[in-house]
Parts: sequence; structure tokens; C-alpha cells
Amino acid sequence: MVDLEAKINDGGKVDSKEIPNLVLEVAKESKTGIFLVIDELGKNLEYAAHAQGAEDLYLLQQLAELPKDSKTHIYILGILHQAFAEYTQRLASFQKNEWAKIQGRFEDIAFTESSGQMMSLIGEAIDSSAADNISCAIRSDSEEWSKYLESIIIDEEITDRVIKKVYPLHPISGLALPTLCQRYAQNDRSLFTFLTSGEPFSFRNFLEEVTVKDNNLPSLKLDRVYDYFIEAAGMGLASRPNLQRWVEIQDLINDAKRLEEDSLRVLKTIGILNLITITGSMRATRTLVSLATCDRPSETQINYWQQIIDKLLKQNLITHRRQLDELRIWQGSDFSVDSELSTYIEQERSPLVKLLSLQRPLRPIVAQRHSYQTGTLRYFERHYLDNSEDLSQLRCSSVDADGFVGYWVDEEIPNSVPSTTSDGKPLIILSAANLDILRIRTLEFVALNNIKKTAKELQTDGVARKEVDYRLQEAEEFLDETLNQAFSIGVNQQCWIQGQVEILNNITDFNSKLSDICDRVYHRSAILWNELINRRDLTSQGVKARRELIQAMLEHQNEERLALEGYGPEVSMYYSLLEETGIYRQEDNYWDFYPPLENSGLNSLWEAVENFCLAATETSQTFDLLYQHLAAPPYGVKQGAVPVILAAVLLYHADDLGLYQGLGVPEVWFWQNNQFLLLYYLRGNRYEQIIKSELLPDLDLSLLASFVMSGEKPKDLVSKFRERIRR
Repeated sequence: MVDLEAKINDGGKVDSKEIPNLVLEVAKESKTGIFLVIDELGKNLEYAAHAQGAEDLYLLQQLAELPKDSKTHIYILGILHQAFAEYTQRLASFQKNEWAKIQGRFEDIAFTESSGQMMSLIGEAIDSSAADNISCAIRSDSEEWSKYLESIIIDEEITDRVIKKVYPLHPISGLALPTLCQRYAQNDRSLFTFLTSGEPFSFRNFLEEVTVKDNNLPSLKLDRVYDYFIEAAGMGLASRPNLQRWVEIQDLINDAKRLEEDSLRVLKTIGILNLITITGSMRATRTLVSLATCDRPSETQINYWQQIIDKLLKQNLITHRRQLDELRIWQGSDFSVDSELSTYIEQERSPLVKLLSLQRPLRPIVAQRHSYQTGTLRYFERHYLDNSEDLSQLRCSSVDADGFVGYWVDEEIPNSVPSTTSDGKPLIILSAANLDILRIRTLEFVALNNIKKTAKELQTDGVARKEVDYRLQEAEEFLDETLNQAFSIGVNQQCWIQGQVEILNNITDFNSKLSDICDRVYHRSAILWNELINRRDLTSQGVKARRELIQAMLEHQNEERLALEGYGPEVSMYYSLLEETGIYRQEDNYWDFYPPLENSGLNSLWEAVENFCLAATETSQTFDLLYQHLAAPPYGVKQGAVPVILAAVLLYHADDLGLYQGLGVPEVWFWQNNQFLLLYYLRGNRYEQIIKSELLPDLDLSLLASFVMSGEKPKDLVSKFRERIRR
């Protein structure tokens, strides 16, 4: 025990496996046994359900199974606000079974007070000291209510004293609230939240809104209780029992909002009573509904509300079940969502990797620090993988991707992982934790999706359709939550980074590792801060600006700023690509193109383009090869800026180059007498003119294209072309 205390003081964590032995040791030393009370045990259960972890539950089981003899008496009392099973709402079916086994180690002692007893407790919580001036009226009304309810509410003890203490809560509201909170909320916690919070339609909110006039005592009735639970609880009720009944009641009341206010109040009153019971004295009889809508139990008020009930019956908005003597606002549904769900899950045979890829495809993840420091946005594609995939044949689906992150969703862990994909991109693989839970969550979500799309019964059954919608939304939330937990960095997870197993503590480590990989793999990457051009696919505005910049490079080669004016995107490209890097600068009062300045960020790109062009001595090389070379490690250059740098290299090496043509690839360069004549861009099956030289002002583009593609030598090509023009 001393060692454990020292470990805790040093900031260490105690392994939960040591706790049962520690408790047993204390019990033996005490010689009197231990009575261990775990207050708010529900918080532990809520966390275990949310985190999908079984450690806390397993510890509870170990404590319950500690050996008991005459010397070691160990008793455990856990205090919960709900039944043990209520905390399993978020769990998959097989998890619920495991929880049930642990629950079986304990004995349930239900402590549920009757509605009458809870009503007395509510009365104790209400401070009526400021109501002395109406105390006589309250006492008179309470006595009258007690006489009326005595013969109606036969299974609860309700005295005029209790009714007086809960005012201004209507006595029937006081009886219904505890049951409603028990079935659809968090028992007394939700009850006293209703009483004390300032939320819309709450008891406190009612006190602030209502005034007493001429001893006419208004009370908070069931219609306001209904409004509070819809407003405050909302979708949270979707996971509670009797969901279909709640959904139908809610839908019918929403559809009836066109009715006058009093009719709507009666509907809400019947709705609340239908929710809490269909048997017993609290069922929605005509008498009870009439009394629940009265401020005082007078014949005049009762008759008025009876007339409203009759009108609703004629409009078929409510029904009267004579055998039960009950008014109902719900009809129920014959469609069993649970049964259909089980059938779909049993029939689904698709592997998990396929289901996840279709239902929850992964978005690319950006190497943030590297992208920020270089100006080049680098991202890793993310895909689900299993043993059906040959890891040596993996490749990125987009040529623009800079890496591949695989999410392994298979029980069998790969024996070895290659360092790169087949197209040379860095490869990372993460294994999933809690794979069984992930599979169940995925199947439930897929099944509910299929039910919604294919079940013909849902076309005519609005209640079942609404329930499926609620459960589908809940299943989607659970699936996303489970996915986050399954691939949460550092949680029982293996990680292969470029073929090596590494330990990552958190998501920050993972994001940092992505940038480290990019720093290492793309170490000759250009550093260029211009989002308009430092990308693979330029916008239409970017294409136009790049074209205008190249045109200025050819036509105004020796002029300051290439004769560009204003602050348009082509000027922005000029500054970031040419002037700031020193590629276009003034030397000896003469503006021209030069290799970039040292540490300009474009040295490696310039060198790669220059070497590529100058290496084409024996045979020609297409620009397509250049782009592939620059896109691959160690460069990883985005294509947008390459034509500008290529033009600068060619202009710098004007004396070294003759005709350069790249047939069937984007650019065709025509060179003669140390001047560029034309620059073409291939779109579809035709050449479009981008730059027209002043030397040949009137050109037939299709004619020139045919000469270029004929393979004629430069000198012969120019001569033939000019001769053709003269004709």
C-alpha cells in the first residue's frame, strides 16, 4: 500500500487490477470487514458506456467476486438513479449481455416511492411563504380537490395538506410528473430540474409569468408539463422505452396545432396520461382529463372541458376505448423495427471494410505544419483496409495525393507493411480498437438505412417511419462516436509508419508525424506561397492569369516587371514566382531571366526542370515525363507553377535550344532565331493559340499544327510555313 501511495504521489497511475487485492488486504487488516459505498455509481456506468470500455465494469465484477470468509467480510453498495440496464441504452446487444452478467453478481434493491409520496416530497421543495395573502383560497381549493380526487385516485394517498403544499402545481400534474420522469428522463433529477430551472415551460418559469387575480388561482397543468418535456428533452427521449407511443403522440399534436388553444390543451393532457399509463386510476378517463384541465373542480369548468372532449371525439382526433374507459391520442404501430433490424443484420454478408467505405468514407487528412511552412498543401488519402487487400499493390486513387493512411478493420493483423505504396507515396496503417463494437454499430446503421429505403410498410405507417428516422439518427451518432474511439490515437492501437511499428500517444503526435514524413519524403519540395498557382488544377482565373504571365515573359522579356501593370493575379504570380525568387531580375541595368537566388525556395525546381530540358540531346522528352518526375518524391511539385518555370528556363537557355516539341502533351514550343514564335496548348484534339509572335501576325493555327506534327526540322518547317502563307 505504501508503494501505491508513493506511485500516486509521483503522478503515476494505479493499475485497476491491483485494487481488488488492495481492498482484500484492508479487509484482512481491519479484522472487521469493509462496507464499501459507491455513491453516484451511475457516473461510472455512463462513462463506461460512452467510452466503450469494460475496465470499470470488470473491476466492479472483481470486487463482487472477492473471497468471503469469517475474517474478510466485504460488502459493496452502489447507488444508482436508474436501473442498471438503463445505462446500457448506447451499447450494442452483445455488450448489453456482458453488462447483464456483471449485474447478476449484485442484488437489486429498488427504491421507488409512490407518486403520492413523491408529491409530498415536491411539496417540501416548494417555498410558499410569500403566498400568505392567498393562503385561504389555496386551502379552500385544496380541500375541494381532495374530495373530488378521493374517489378517482384510489391507489394513491392524496390529502388536502399535500395538495396545498404543491400549489401552484396542479394536483394531477403533481401525480403524473414522477412517473413521467421515471419513464422518460432521469427520475428525481429531472423532476427537480423541472421545478428549479429557468428553462422554458418549467415550474419556475411559470411562477414568473402568471399572476393571481381576485383569488382565481391558476395552476401548472399537464399541457405545460408536455411542453416542457418536448422543449427540454426533445430527441433525448428517442432512446427511452415506449418510443412508438411517444412519437405518435408528438406527431398528432404537432399536426393539430391549427386547433384553438383549449382543444390543444386537452390533446396534450390526454397525451401525457397516455404516456404514463393505460391502466389504473391515472389513465386518461373523461373525468380525469376534465379535472386535469380545470383550475378548480367546479361543475361549470368540468362541463366546459367535457364539451371540448366531445368535439375532439367527433373530429376523430381522439378515440374512446370503452372497455378500458380511456381516451387515447395514439393508435400504435404494427411494424416492429427491432424485428426488421435483426432480420437485416442476419442477412447482411458484406465485409466491414466495404460497408464502412460506402457508408462512412474517410476524408483526406492534411500535413498541417509541413503545408504551412512550404506553402504546398500536402494531404494523405485515407481508406479502410482488411486482409483482402494486397498491401504491396496499394496506390493512391488521386495522383495529387502525397501519402496513404490505411485504417485496418480486420481481426488478423498484417505480418508486414511496406514503407510506400506501389506509386511511391509514404504509407501509414492504423489498426482499429474495439472491432466487435464497430462491426455491430456499422451493421445497425446499414440495416436501418436499408429499412428506411426498402420497407413498404413505412409508406403508410407514419409512427414507424418516425421511429426509424429517430433510430437512424441515433445509430449514425453512435457509429461516428465508435469510429472515433476505434481509431483514437494511443488507445490499444498498433501503428505502422513507413513499414515500422511506432507508438503514438495522441492525435497531436500523429499530425506531427505526418509533417515529419512529408519533410523527409519531399525534401526537395518547392517553397512557394501563392495559393492561386501552387496547386495541381488551377481555377479558370488562375489559368487566365498564368497565360497572361507567360505571354508577358515572351513579349516583354527585357522590361521591368515584364511590363505588367496593376495588382491582378498575374502580377501576384509574377512577384511570388519570378521577382521574389530572383528568377527575373536586373543585372548591369538589364532585366532578364536567371537561375533563382540561393535559398529562394525554387532552386530544386529550377534545377530539375533545367536538367530535364538539357538532357534531351539524343532523343526528345515529353512534358508528360517532366510532370511525372516533378510530382513524385523527392519533389512533389504541384503542376500549376511548372509552365512558368519551364518558360523561364527555356528563355534563360535560349542559345542552347532549337525546336522543342511535345506532341500529344500539353505544351508545344516553337523556337527560331533566338525568339519564341508560338506557344500552344492542346485542348481536346486541336491546338489553341496562346501566344502570337509579332513576326507572324496572321497565322492559320490548324495549318501550323499540321506542320508541327509532321516532324519537319525547324528550318524546313519555318520555310514551308512561310511559303504556304505567301500563297
